Amino acid sequence: MDRTPPRTADNIEIVRRRVMMRFVYFSVLFATAYWFLVSLVRLILAKRNVNVIVESPERNENVNALERAWSADIPQVEEED
Repeated sequence: MDRTPPRTADNIEIVRRRVMMRFVYFSVLFATAYWFLVSLVRLILAKRNVNVIVESPERNENVNALERAWSADIPQVEEED
C-alpha cells in the first residue's frame, strides 16, 4: 500500500511554497550571522587600534611646531609677591 497522497497541483504548490520559505528563512539567517560576525571583528579591531600612535618624523615635526606656536602665544606673566 502506498501512503503518499496523490500529486495534485495544490499539493505541488504547497510544497513549492514551503521550499521557498525555507530558502528565504535560511538565507536571511546566514546573512544575519555573516553581518554579525563582520561587525564583531570590526569592533574588536577598532578597540585594539584605539590607542595606537604611529611615531613618524612628520608627526614629530608637527607636534614640535604646535608646541612652539603654543608657547609663543602664551604671554609670560610673572607673579608678584
